[in-house]
Amino acid sequence: MLIIENYFVAYRKLVLYEHDLMNVPRVEPKIQINVRQANSDDMEKLVEKSVNERKVNKRKYRMLVWERFKAGHWCFIAERADEILGYAWIAFPELYVIEIERNMSFEEDEAMIYDVYTFSSYRGKGIAPKIYEESIYSLKKSDYKKLYIAILEQNKPSRKTAEKLNFKPIKTITFLKIFGIKNYSVRENLDFGCNCSALL
Repeated sequence: MLIIENYFVAYRKLVLYEHDLMNVPRVEPKIQINVRQANSDDMEKLVEKSVNERKVNKRKYRMLVWERFKAGHWCFIAERADEILGYAWIAFPELYVIEIERNMSFEEDEAMIYDVYTFSSYRGKGIAPKIYEESIYSLKKSDYKKLYIAILEQNKPSRKTAEKLNFKPIKTITFLKIFGIKNYSVRENLDFGCNCSALL
């Protein structure tokens, strides 16, 4: 199936959300956790935990994590008793979005959160919302004005979480690839009236 998608046809819809960072959402997870910005010492632990659960190639994933870290992306981790429960990455001023095979760029005072992940044993406990809260707070404190996230349209749990945290849908991006030829269409969310600079 993956071979068919890569070489013949691919169709994906992403919803782009925006948070203005004015109001930091307040979240109370169901278990006591600590959320903080990760440092270089956390990267190997993150790799080990992710490889075990996500079944990814360890060497490639380690390279990916370090590329992100060295590029200046921020990583926030939720932890309890020295165990990583979930994480999220933040990129600025651009990010290659694999689902649409293209870079998205934004202004210097804007950022994009991506690869938000909660490990399976801790899902449903409010881990991801707490990571969002800390990310938004840290960005606001550092004088950033907007935060974006792009979520696949069919990923209803992630979209519901984003909307509960006051992310507003501003665009729907449709990606179609047939025999290597790529086509994009962008529909603005007219209800929100966005003047968004995170453009394709």
